[in-house]
Amino acid sequence: MKKQTAGFAAVLICLCMTGCSGGEQLTTQQDRIPIVPAQTSQIGVTEANTVSQTAAQTVMTGTSLKNTRTASAASGTSSATAAVTTAASAQTSEKPSDQTVGNYNSDSLYGKWETVSFSKNTGESVSYNLSDPVHRSYYVGLDLQSTGQSALILGTEHHAATIAVKDNTLSVWRADRKSGSMDFQFNKDKSRMTVSLMDGRIVATLKPVRENFSIIPYQDTADEPACPFSASDLTGEWSMPGVFGTRNNSMHIGADGSVIMRYAAGGTRRGTVRIDKAEQSDGSYSFLYALCDESGNAWMRFPCIAVSADHLYAEQEEGTEFVRLSFGEVAVGKMDNLSFLMSCTNGGGGELEIDRETTVNAASETGGPDLIYALVKDERFAINSLGKAAFERLIEETLSGEEKTRWQNMIDYSFVEQDGLLYVLISEARGSYSFDTGHGVTVTDQTDNSFRAATVDSNQMYGRGSARFVFDGINWIIESYEFA
Repeated sequence: MKKQTAGFAAVLICLCMTGCSGGEQLTTQQDRIPIVPAQTSQIGVTEANTVSQTAAQTVMTGTSLKNTRTASAASGTSSATAAVTTAASAQTSEKPSDQTVGNYNSDSLYGKWETVSFSKNTGESVSYNLSDPVHRSYYVGLDLQSTGQSALILGTEHHAATIAVKDNTLSVWRADRKSGSMDFQFNKDKSRMTVSLMDGRIVATLKPVRENFSIIPYQDTADEPACPFSASDLTGEWSMPGVFGTRNNSMHIGADGSVIMRYAAGGTRRGTVRIDKAEQSDGSYSFLYALCDESGNAWMRFPCIAVSADHLYAEQEEGTEFVRLSFGEVAVGKMDNLSFLMSCTNGGGGELEIDRETTVNAASETGGPDLIYALVKDERFAINSLGKAAFERLIEETLSGEEKTRWQNMIDYSFVEQDGLLYVLISEARGSYSFDTGHGVTVTDQTDNSFRAATVDSNQMYGRGSARFVFDGINWIIESYEFA
């Protein structure tokens, strides 16, 4: 079969069908069909001009859905005389045929039908494999009920429809009449149907189904699978992967589904987690974690997974990835940030990449020798582009309270900016503390809004570092720390 794109869109057309209340009468449905069976309303048409007007409204006379003959037909009643019945009329007097198997009645068109083969209009056979998405999109099925709602299936979608039968043709329209009819030809013993597809180039053959459709049938809302996921699956801290010194987007997700997205370039965005459901081409469903703004608009979606989520990946913007962080990993990250600040402000340049040949001097406030500052060329934490602001931001994300104020003063003393360039103090070198996080930390006293962490390793000079962490509404930050 020649592969197409837009033409493969699946369509499911829902039908309401009614049997004839007597003999070879017209069976049709009007545009406004009821969802539940309506009462039969017959209108006798006896004048030729009335019949002509009726025919212009796509009312057709001829074969009914059931193989019965009426007394009027036996006595030679003109085929111009017809009875029109409303959609889905109740047939309480009709008894099931002894030949009924499952929903299929071999004495009528009622029951389930589905595609069993494809062929070209020349008669040449075409391969048929429902595992092929193209073939699935051209799948045709019928579920014709003597009372209640019937359906015409193409792929897995559905639309309400009107129908009419004449001779050996069952015609189907969408109820909104936005497209022409789809005409099914059935044989004399009603054991086979054919319908033309792709502008007549392909013919689908349908036969009765005694069990169920090969493609998952349409599911009512009540039958749709329950979602096994919830926003609480994502409770915790998340960060885009990276190495120390890189600025990455990160987010905090609360147990109530609230989201705080923290952007590497600065600023935050708030929202909530919602579970979205998407129907697949085979009728199954997939679920996604959606990050939504206050108006309910999703700005990012991640496919849900069947196990506890510790990794999220979205294909947007060439791939967006987040990994879940434990309290221990949060603590290590903040301790490493503070160790970096301690080193950079030790009066000798510390771990920073600097150009000691390019310097500027500043007068000492104590009256001593001038302070010497060397040019900073470090790219970590976007220092080259942000300058002093990079350290101010790092303090904002790492420390709180009195410690935050103290370290802001340290930054003001240790760095100067001149002609758009950043310089770090190198003339007062001294030692500095450092958290030894090589083997991780031990977390204790954990609550929803605070915890403590202590390094596993103990530095020979300064001992073991520990800190108390609190959540300030945006970040986990160090409230206090010590070395012992």
